[in-house]
Order: sequence, then structure tokens, then C-alpha cells
Amino acid sequence: NLNVTGFSIRHGQQFLTLDGTASENSQDSINVNMRDIDIEYVLDLINFDAVSFSGKATGGGALRGVFGELEADAKLLVRDFQFEHGRMGNLDTNVTWNKEAEQIDIQAIADDGPTAKTLINGYVSPKRNYIDLDIKAEGTSLDFAQSFTSTFIDHIDGYGNGNVKLAGPLNALNLYGELILNGKAHVSTLNCTYEMRNDTLLLTRDNIAFKNCLLYDIYGNEGIMTGGIHHNDLTNLTYDIYLNARNLLAYDFKSFGDASFYGTAFANGNVAIHGRENSLLIEADITPQRGTVFVYNAASPDVITDQEFIVWGSKDESSKPRYQSTVISDEASTDNTDYTPRVDLRTDITMRLRINATPDATVRLLMDERTSDYITLRGNGDLQTTFYNKGSFNIFGTYRISEGTYGITIQNIIKKNFVFKEGGTIIFGGD
Repeated sequence: NLNVTGFSIRHGQQFLTLDGTASENSQDSINVNMRDIDIEYVLDLINFDAVSFSGKATGGGALRGVFGELEADAKLLVRDFQFEHGRMGNLDTNVTWNKEAEQIDIQAIADDGPTAKTLINGYVSPKRNYIDLDIKAEGTSLDFAQSFTSTFIDHIDGYGNGNVKLAGPLNALNLYGELILNGKAHVSTLNCTYEMRNDTLLLTRDNIAFKNCLLYDIYGNEGIMTGGIHHNDLTNLTYDIYLNARNLLAYDFKSFGDASFYGTAFANGNVAIHGRENSLLIEADITPQRGTVFVYNAASPDVITDQEFIVWGSKDESSKPRYQSTVISDEASTDNTDYTPRVDLRTDITMRLRINATPDATVRLLMDERTSDYITLRGNGDLQTTFYNKGSFNIFGTYRISEGTYGITIQNIIKKNFVFKEGGTIIFGGD
């Protein structure tokens, strides 16, 4: 027999107390009571790190027949319960030791408000090193999904409905089932927010797939998303996402920041996003639509080293240029300019874009930062662009001008507006 009287561990308002008798007799019990015990800390003590659970547990239970055939049960309320750092509400749980199956049976409800509940039913088997939990989502918050997509999505606000199973060995868990999603997500690399309405997420072993999900931008334009997120037992996350855009807002930055370009792009076409550990590759073949504006800082010293790149003349003069232009291939380019990215420097971001330019899109070139002189153009062209956030930005192709203007300030006094005629070309040769 082991008699325990008033054993208590306390810290501020937190405590854990034990009272009672441990013996072979199932009539003898050790009573356990606790308040605000950090379950994440407890799981760290037993080295459980397959997935993340956190919250403050309050309640109590009893252990009977400790030195014989163990029986146990507990009722706990876990405040601010979180799964994978995503809020789930307050978790009301009943836990029972199943001595026949030698497992911990769990029944719980996470209450996150009048329209959001998550029902959990299943078991954890220490002997078999296995967990099997059936999870029924009824308006469950999708905050937890951000842990899978944080390299390119910095905010998720939405909810899901459906049935999911969390199962597998304790060191190799997987998710199975289907969720119907409603909500919004902000893609940090594009600075665009997209909405999903009753779209299906299919969870299979080591894969989370999007089933022809219809996306909406902030203007109500549409795109179809397929592909998914891949993992190895909820670790080593990668993703391959494919998007067919229909006049969809695809890029939306309003200032240069530390980059040499910015703009707003509405697009038709196809986009592929491939994410690996510390790397992101965006490939696209798109046709810009009305409302698209691309602004490039041609006044940056890192972009233009010879400021006399415009030769003034008249149509009556010899067509022979005073300066010979040279097209530099990407193999010959030695530009190693470090362009500060718009996201974490630890992530390598590469963009490869084929742009089928039309007069619906406007190109603006900043020629002088002091006087805000811009060349504004509309035209056609097949342009290939590459961008590496720790390297350079390059454009290749020929742009044929349909119309345009150049507002130039002369001697900081006179503002003159020149009009471009149709038929001129700009040849992009890399940097």
C-alpha cells in the first residue's frame, strides 16, 4: 500500500494535487486534481512531438487498483486548446483507461463558439504505440492549416466541416478524410487574398489534395485550383499547386519597397507553385487583362549604369544610332545584385513567367526618381521573365508599342509630354 496525503505542486494559480491510497484493491484510489496545467509542457516531458497540442488543463480524476488491475478515469477542461498552433476553443474531455484493450479512450468536444464545434472520439495506446482519433468538424477553425503553408501563406481565416481521422504510430501520424472549406487565405508572395466557398479538401496518406477548388479574388474573379500539400507523416512538408486563372488578381504590390519592380496583375492562364524546404518556385504562362499595371525602376543605379541610354534626334536624321545597343544573354550576365525579397530571406524564391502582353496591360518605367518622370506604354509582346529574390530580375523578348507617353522634366523646370507612335519596339535582353 502507498498512502498519499496532501501532496501538492504549485506555481502561482497552477497546481497538481494527489490524495488517497494506491493498492491492489480496486476500491482504493489515488485522486488527482489540477488547474491550468500546460499540456504542451507535459507532452514535451514524455517526448511526444509528432503533432502539437497546447492549452491549460483543469479538472480531476482517479486511479484505482494501481498495483493490481489498473482502472482510471478523468474529466478535464482544456482552455484555449490548440492543434498545430491553431485555435480549437475550449476542450471538454472525458478520459478512461480501457484495461481490456490497454488503451486510453478519449471522448471530447472542442467548443469555439455558437457555430464552431469539434467532436473527438478515439484512443491512444501506449502499449501498441498507436493513436486513432475520429474528428468531426462542425465549423472548425482552419488556423491549424497555416503550419503546413506558412512559407507562402501568412494568414488563414476560415472554417471546415467534415470527418477526419488522425491515426498511426505515435511517431508517424497521418490524416485521412474530407473537409468542406470556407474561408480566406492571404498569399504573402503575391500579396493577394483568395476566398474558398464550399470547396473540398481530400486527406489521404502523406497527401492533402485540392479537388478542383474554385477560388475568388477580392473582386469576385475566379480561378480553379488543383494539386496539394505533401508530407512524410506530417513532417517534411512540400506542395505542388496548380491554378487556372480567369481574369484573376495574381499579383498586387503598390510600391517598390526594396525591389526594382511592383505592380498589379489580372491574368488569364496557368500558374504552378512548387514548394520545397526553404525554396519556392512559381511558374506561369499568362495573358494580362485590363487593369494590369507593371512598374519598373529604370532609374535605379543598379539597373542602368549608363544614364545616356536615350538618344534624342528627329525623323529626318540618319537612322544610324549614336550608341550601339547590345543584347546580353543570361549566360553572359554577371549581375549579382542582391534584391531584398518581400518575404523571409531564408526562403529561396524563383519566378519564371511567360507573359503574353496585350494593350490591356500598362507598362510604366520610372526614369527619374527626383522628378517622378515615367514612360507609360501599351503594346504587344511575348516576354519571358525570371526573378530570384537573392539574385537578379531579368526580362527577355520584344515589346511592340501600340501607344504611350513620356513625361520628362527638363532642367528641373520644364515638364514636356512626348507621345509615342505605334510601331516602336523595346528589346529586353536580360538585366
